[in-house]
Amino acid sequence: MQEQDTANVETSSQYDFLGSIMRGDYWIWGIYIFLFCISVVEIFSATSQLTFRGGYASDPAVRHVTFLLAGAVFLLISQSMSLSAIRAWDKLIYFLGFCLCITTIFVGTEQKGAARSIAGLQPVELCKLGVTMVLCALVTARDATFHIIPFFRTRTPIRRFWTYLLIIGLVALPIATQNLSSALIICMASFGIMFLGGVNGRYLWGTIIVAVIVAVIGLAALRVVYETHGGERNARTAEMEQAESGIANSKVLGRVITWSNRIYDHSGKPLWEEDINGKKSQEIYSHMAIANSYPFGRFIGNSKMRDFLPEAFSDYIFAIIFEEGGPVMATLVLLLYLTLFIRCYVLSRRTESPYIRLMMLGLPLIIVIQALIHIGVCTGAMFVTGQPLPLISRGGSSIIGTSISFGILLALSRLIRQEQQERAELAAETASLSENALSVNINTETE
Repeated sequence: MQEQDTANVETSSQYDFLGSIMRGDYWIWGIYIFLFCISVVEIFSATSQLTFRGGYASDPAVRHVTFLLAGAVFLLISQSMSLSAIRAWDKLIYFLGFCLCITTIFVGTEQKGAARSIAGLQPVELCKLGVTMVLCALVTARDATFHIIPFFRTRTPIRRFWTYLLIIGLVALPIATQNLSSALIICMASFGIMFLGGVNGRYLWGTIIVAVIVAVIGLAALRVVYETHGGERNARTAEMEQAESGIANSKVLGRVITWSNRIYDHSGKPLWEEDINGKKSQEIYSHMAIANSYPFGRFIGNSKMRDFLPEAFSDYIFAIIFEEGGPVMATLVLLLYLTLFIRCYVLSRRTESPYIRLMMLGLPLIIVIQALIHIGVCTGAMFVTGQPLPLISRGGSSIIGTSISFGILLALSRLIRQEQQERAELAAETASLSENALSVNINTETE
C-alpha cells in the first residue's frame, strides 16, 4: 500500500513537472513536436548539397537543429505571456518588420535574385506575425482608427476598413517588390482574418474584384515583359543579356522578369520532355522525386533526388519527404498543418473574447496557407515560388517566427482553459447560492 502511494506521488510530480513546461493545449504541443522531429530527420537527407559545398557532413544539420532549439526557447517564452503582454508586443513587431522591409530593399543581402534579408534576418517573417496580430486587434476593437491621419479619425465602417487596408498595404507593397509570394500570403491571410472577424462582406468582395482586375492587368503586363526579355531563350542567356543591358541592376524590373518567366512558357513541351538543365530543372527533379516514392517511399536517408534538386532543403523539402516517406508520410505532414487549424478553431469556440478567438484563427491560418503553397509548388499544383515549409524547411527567421506563433497559440489556449475554469467555478458558485436560497425558502415556509 505504501509502495502504491509512493508511485502515485512520483507520477503526480512528473505530471506537475510536465505541466509546468507544456502549459498550453496538448494537441498544439503534439503537432509542434511532430513537425520538429520530421524537420530534424529530413534535414539530414535534404542538405547533401550543402554538405558537399562545405565539406563537413554535420555542419548544415547542426545549424538547422540550433535554430530549431532557439525557436523552442522562443516558444517556451511566448507560451508564458499574458494577454496584456501579447497585446503590447503586436505594434512593436509590426513597426520593426515594416522598417526592416523598407531598409532591406536598399541595403539588403540578395538571395535568389532579390533583396530578402538584412544582417541574416528576413523581415518578412516579422511582418507576417506583426500584421496578423495588429489586424486581429483592430478588427475586434471595432472603434479602431488611425489617429495620425485626419481621414481615419472618423469611426465609420468604411473608414475602419480603409484602416485595415492601410495596415496591410504598408507592409505588403514593399515586400511584393522583392518577394511577391510572401506578400500574397500576407494579403490572403489578412482577408481571411477580416472575413472571420465579421468585416462587412461588401467591402471584402469589392476589394477582391479590384484585386482580380489588377491581377489580370498584371498578367498581361508580365506577358509583354516575357515576350520582350524571355521567350524561348535559355534562362542563362536571358540573365546575361539582362546584365549587359543594365536590367539586372534594377531590382524591381529584375523581379518582374523573374515572375514572367515563372508563369509563361513558350516551349510547348511536356515537363518530362524539357531540357533537364534548363529553367524547369526544379520542377522536373521535384516530380522525379515524387515518382520515385511509390508505393511506400525509399525510406529515410535513401533519397536519390536530394543531390540534384535545387533547394531540396528549403523550397522543395516536401518533395524529399514524399520520396523517402511515400504518400503516407506526405499525407501525414499535410494533415498536421490542417489539424493545427482545426484544433485552433475548436479552441476559439470556447472563449468569449473576440480578440483571442480571432488570434486563434489568424495565426494558424497564415501557417497553413504557406504550407499549402509550398506543397502546391512541389507537386506541380501551382507555379514555382520560393516558400519554405513552416518549421520543417531549413532556415533561421522562418523557424523562429513559426515557433513564436506556436508559442502565442499555446499561451492563448492556456488563457482559454483558465477562462473555462473560471466560468465553471462561477456556475458552481451560482448553483450553490441558488440551492442555499431555495433551502432557506423551504425552511421558512415550513415554519
